[in-house]
Amino acid sequence: MTVRGCEHPYDFPGNIDFSYVGGAECGALPAFSTIHNPDLDGLADALNAIPEAERAAVVDHINALARMSPGRRAAILTLTRET
Repeated sequence: MTVRGCEHPYDFPGNIDFSYVGGAECGALPAFSTIHNPDLDGLADALNAIPEAERAAVVDHINALARMSPGRRAAILTLTRET
């Protein structure tokens, strides 16, 4: 669907008419909210602190942890926890 006068981050269902040319109609569209998650913010900060050349390997490790069973993940996190 082509929208003139406004840009939208995704296509709208065909039964909704967003063919406005611009102006006040664009301001009347629903706002897209931003969700702030402190855990994700902390993860992003930590990832940014790691040298760029190592980030892909760290992301691979996080993905591997996410795929593990909860018991195995808890055991690994316990073994690697700094005291």
